Amino acid sequence: RPASADGLAIPLGVGADRRVVWRSLSQMYSLLVAGTTGGGKSNEINAMICALLRHNSPRKLRLVLVDLKGGVEFSFFQGVPHVESIIEQREAVIPALRRLITDGEARLEKLKAERVKNIGEYNFHNRSRPMPHIVVVIDGWADMKLAAEGKEAEELLINISSRFRAVGIHIVLCTQVPNKDV
Repeated sequence: RPASADGLAIPLGVGADRRVVWRSLSQMYSLLVAGTTGGGKSNEINAMICALLRHNSPRKLRLVLVDLKGGVEFSFFQGVPHVESIIEQREAVIPALRRLITDGEARLEKLKAERVKNIGEYNFHNRSRPMPHIVVVIDGWADMKLAAEGKEAEELLINISSRFRAVGIHIVLCTQVPNKDV
């Protein structure tokens, strides 16, 4: 991990020079992790989550984990203080996304009231009560997208990813089916 990396820096893979490539979620709008079954997506996601946990206190980082494989991928994060929720059922995805929108809108109001443009500026002025970043990791998005409630879930997710990066809500979306329908 580079010494200059911020708390949201995550490993993305290995470069041509055989060194780990690190990038910060704060510099991305969102992240898509895609690949075939057995291609290492889950290992990559777990490495990202572990890096985030290691370099952030629960006061600075909250995680919302969506595991539509029945909880097998993220179950060992149960009880970690950073984890706000682990969602395992399709029916719970839409209410969770709606809660994130409500939270994001409240965060935008806080920024407006403080007359700042992003979470970094807000936290600089409010060191005693910083606003934590929220990283939403969704594993198995194709399962949700192709379900009956997939269109509504997609619209909510687009709303979150397009509006709330400035307030520290980041999306990591994982799928086995990286095509235009998903």
